[in-house]
Amino acid sequence: MYHLCIPAAPVISKLDKYRDTLTILAGKAAAIEIPFTGAPQPTVTWQYNGGRLPDAMRISEETDHNITILTINRAKLTDTGKYSVTLKNEHGKVTFEIKVKVLGEYLFTMFSSHKYLAY
Repeated sequence: MYHLCIPAAPVISKLDKYRDTLTILAGKAAAIEIPFTGAPQPTVTWQYNGGRLPDAMRISEETDHNITILTINRAKLTDTGKYSVTLKNEHGKVTFEIKVKVLGEYLFTMFSSHKYLAY
């Protein structure tokens, strides 16, 4: 069986769910899934505030065929910022940016030190 491969620049699918800021509660996890097309398969580069991703022990990236996923585990307030993914092949390049805000770290710390919590 033969597969026809038509050369094409990378294209990121419409992602309305990431149009606004992605809010994550401190201590929780989030996965940012970015579907794309392109031939040949584009290289994928994730960045945080224009540089390297912080804390490789908690923040990881995975790309498989036509989807790339950035996973943030045990979110911290310092994970707040702009995450971007760039897809590049010999026919073009495209970048998509996601704003992430982590909430609740200070409240969690403040209330977890008290004996009485409301459930």
